[in-house]
Amino acid sequence: MYSAHRAPQLPDPDPPLHNLPESEFWDELRKLEGTPQEVLENSELKQLLLPTLRADFTVIETYAYAAEPPLDCPITAFGGLQDKKASYDQLNPWQEQTNAAFSLKMLPGNHFFLHSAQSLLLEFLSRDLHQLVNEVANRDLL
Repeated sequence: MYSAHRAPQLPDPDPPLHNLPESEFWDELRKLEGTPQEVLENSELKQLLLPTLRADFTVIETYAYAAEPPLDCPITAFGGLQDKKASYDQLNPWQEQTNAAFSLKMLPGNHFFLHSAQSLLLEFLSRDLHQLVNEVANRDLL
């Protein structure tokens, strides 16, 4: 399962954030609408979080995709309907990364739909995992 990130074979259409000057970095984080306002207004907390956030963005933005054979396991991708960073067209190509079943579920919300659509997301996850467990159990019984 994957959430809110374009398929790995697609190039990043956005300029990198990890090496921006600090004030610009925080401005871009604000635009993503996922960092609580209390954090953005607390300079001490921002200084504490900055190295971790930069490291996270560095890993994501410097990843280099290497073509590999598709996986033999199902992939479910999740996205936010109002997400400007990972649209349907950027999530749907995850299907090229599997030989098994693929499912794409778009939920209400932006890049951080994990918060705004939490109960719906958990419902989908629960149902998908339950189905997967049943399939494995039935296969093992054969």
